[in-house]
Amino acid sequence: MFAQDVKKVDLVNNDYESIFLSRRCIRALDTTYVVPQEEIEQIIKEAMSATPTAVDSNPYKLLVVNTDEGKKRLDDIMAPVDKSRVLQASFAIVPLADRYWIDYYDDILAANEAGCKPWHEFFQSVGIKELASGWYEMLTANGTAMLDKSVNFQAGLISMSLMFAA
Repeated sequence: MFAQDVKKVDLVNNDYESIFLSRRCIRALDTTYVVPQEEIEQIIKEAMSATPTAVDSNPYKLLVVNTDEGKKRLDDIMAPVDKSRVLQASFAIVPLADRYWIDYYDDILAANEAGCKPWHEFFQSVGIKELASGWYEMLTANGTAMLDKSVNFQAGLISMSLMFAA
């Protein structure tokens, strides 16, 4: 089965067992199939709106790679077993953990307010900026080991959400 054989409009099942436990890995992809940019953006939007992050921090960047040259440049970070599938795929999304998210937290909040995260108004009412600053200070009080664990964990959460959204 190739990606073009699955039409999104046909996917109306919200049953956990059939979605999660019936998921299968495809070993060969149709290299001529190209996922439209709009669909890639929709996948990202769905995943981000469904993924919880500590104090609404979104401590990751998403690198979208949709050119052959770009996919080849991922060579150093891929396991050998994954290389052929990444090169065959229409695109790849690489979540990158970001330990410096606090430096642009106002921008994150503004983006969330614009529609990525619907609970933004609630966070404003509880003083989310103060919570975030305190949480960041706690994570970095004795070095960056706890911060690294936190951002890596949250990058893993967005990875799972991207898989489900796709």
